[in-house]
Amino acid sequence: MTGTYHSSILTKLVEPKYTVSSPNDDSLLNLNSNGKPPKTRITDQAGLYGLYQQLYLADEQSARDRARIMDMFDGAAPYDPVVLRRLGQSYRANLNFGEAGADLEKALTSYNDLVTSVDRLVNVRTKFGDESQREEYGAIIAEEFNRLITKDWSSFYFKQQLLSYYFVSQGLGVAFFEDDRNWKWNVCPIGDFFIPRGTSATEGKVDIACVRRIYLTHELYEYIKDPKIAAQAGWNVEATRQAIIDATTTFPTDGLNWEELQRQMKNNDLYFAHVRAKEIHVVHYYVREFDGSYSHAIGRRDGSGDFLFKKINQFKTAEEAFHIFTYGIGNGTYHSIRGLGYKIFPHIQMTNRLRCAMADGAMLQTSVLLQPQSGEDVSRMSMAYSGPLSFLPPGLNVVQTQYPNLAANVQPLINEMAMVRQSNTGSYRTQMNGPSGNPRTATEVEAQVANESILTTNSMNLFYVPWGRLLREQFRRLQRDTWVPEEDGAKEAMMFRTRLEERGVPWQAVKAVYSVEPVKSVGLGSPAARITAFNEFMGMLPRFDEVGQVNAIRDRIAARVGYDQVDRYLPNPNVKNRIPADAKIAQLENAAMQEGKQMSVLPSENHSIHLAVHLGDSGPIVQAVQNKQVEDKQQTLAYLSIMFQHVNDHFIRIAQDQTKQGELGQIKMAMNLMREAVVNLQRDVEEDIRKANEEQQQAALEQGQVQPISPQMQMKMQEHQLDMQLKQEKAMMDAKFQEAEMKQKLALQDAQAAASLSVALKTNTAPKA
Repeated sequence: MTGTYHSSILTKLVEPKYTVSSPNDDSLLNLNSNGKPPKTRITDQAGLYGLYQQLYLADEQSARDRARIMDMFDGAAPYDPVVLRRLGQSYRANLNFGEAGADLEKALTSYNDLVTSVDRLVNVRTKFGDESQREEYGAIIAEEFNRLITKDWSSFYFKQQLLSYYFVSQGLGVAFFEDDRNWKWNVCPIGDFFIPRGTSATEGKVDIACVRRIYLTHELYEYIKDPKIAAQAGWNVEATRQAIIDATTTFPTDGLNWEELQRQMKNNDLYFAHVRAKEIHVVHYYVREFDGSYSHAIGRRDGSGDFLFKKINQFKTAEEAFHIFTYGIGNGTYHSIRGLGYKIFPHIQMTNRLRCAMADGAMLQTSVLLQPQSGEDVSRMSMAYSGPLSFLPPGLNVVQTQYPNLAANVQPLINEMAMVRQSNTGSYRTQMNGPSGNPRTATEVEAQVANESILTTNSMNLFYVPWGRLLREQFRRLQRDTWVPEEDGAKEAMMFRTRLEERGVPWQAVKAVYSVEPVKSVGLGSPAARITAFNEFMGMLPRFDEVGQVNAIRDRIAARVGYDQVDRYLPNPNVKNRIPADAKIAQLENAAMQEGKQMSVLPSENHSIHLAVHLGDSGPIVQAVQNKQVEDKQQTLAYLSIMFQHVNDHFIRIAQDQTKQGELGQIKMAMNLMREAVVNLQRDVEEDIRKANEEQQQAALEQGQVQPISPQMQMKMQEHQLDMQLKQEKAMMDAKFQEAEMKQKLALQDAQAAASLSVALKTNTAPKA
């Protein structure tokens, strides 16, 4: 009566309905007498089906255990209700309080976070193009690959979460490819993936794998719709047609194992098979050849008929065929690896029974105990009422009983069981410790979050290894040059190539990709740890360049709203076709200042963009002044004087931004060059004015319009006039530059004071617990 249960009627349904032969060495061909390997180890459908039968029976006990565990997750009660009724105890509490399902949901959250918390699934590197082009091409290819997998493939998130479900609950999950062309993968649990027991926990060590699969009639027909192409691909058209004709709504004739039975019960399909869609139950066979490649065959699950499909050496390696996700290594074999369900099963069963006992005790304490004096008194269990009074019939006595305090006795044990379960399953989920004592500082909170999240690191790394191999295999399949429009996945793959070419990435860059690595989530599945890390990055922003600062801020925003919403707040700087509005405004200001108009600076402007545009426009002119290549010196002097004052106003405001401290040095250098150009132009203009005056006076003398002045007096007057003018102009320019420098120094001092105050506040202020 303990644990999960199965009725005798259901037990009959799962008994195998075939006679299993003893292991036969002729099931797979071996070396011949000369020591030469055969072309293929596959004999025929009967031989492989015999191997499948052996693997099926060898897994029977494990299937029963896995079914009990999955029943626990699905809410099965701790006691068999049939047995309770037979013992006359049907009144007893018999509940599954759902702790196992809650633990599973929490554990799955971390693994699902690995996909949703990154802006792209992979980083891509290509050998095509020069150094700058390679980086750009790789970023675009990764972005479009992410779009193809997560958006164009509608089943991706379902498949990924189902894979995580099998991986966490049972310890193993399998992603496999049904052919060598389609980039979409399918998922199955270990209960549908039969391999010899004792197989080492590495894909390359799998000698034979049998994967059960169910096709609807239209799905299987798609493969043979064009008989000629289907035959060339390896399909047995006639055998497949017969399988479609024989499609049934009933269960396969080889019976259901316990896991299948559990799934049918959960779907309420066990006694309603006649309303199911017609299905073809098949087995995929992956057989390792002597050269290391894998041949692939598909046969009917009942063993009848010939192969539906057969292709020798279809997959070069195991990674092209299937990927097994394991939690841990067990004792080195696949069947020794255990998941979350195995670890928490005894604790959950005990906790459910203890809680049921508490519920029974609570019901008993709220009742009144009556003791009859004879057997006849039991039949007279009725009460009489008279106004506010109630009367018991004679022969019944009220028994006063002191009930034990079950809550005080049982609850500590339940709490202890919960702590043990949490300790045993720390690899699957973070431990949430409530605050206690005095309010904690920010450093203490960050340390606690890091300590709680580190427990998931090993399991996450074990997930990332096969996840990376799976994504690399998907990308390899997408590198094909040709697609048949009718085949599954062709439409999305051709759209993937079209989008790349529209964005300027040649297909040769995709063919030349040599590295596809998964992007690991910051925090490794823990949102709290991720936000803590990003908060730490925000304190290091001044050390980042412009691109690094934008990326850090975008990631911090995405931690709250997701990457799909980040562009609403901060555009991606890598998107070339999006020009900020401030850049356009700055360009218009450049044109206005060239006409001699003064332009004001508003606090709300993007000062970094304005400075980049303004200095970019004035830079060539400053260079021309240094090279003495300016034609209209007066107009250039007027433009640079106005530009210098405008740029200085932007500089004063950007100096107050702690995130822009790394830019100030280059901006100030450009402003110093502009200042020197203004001073040099001022001198050149004054010299030109002096020469013009001399020429004008000389012309007047030649025409006899003025009295001649002695050369000595004339030179003294000119020197005095020029000296006064130069001193006046120099004083004015020095005053302007001193004012600008003073504003710069004040702005820098204010920024440094604000930074110091911020650090002091962070050190002395603790968040509320």
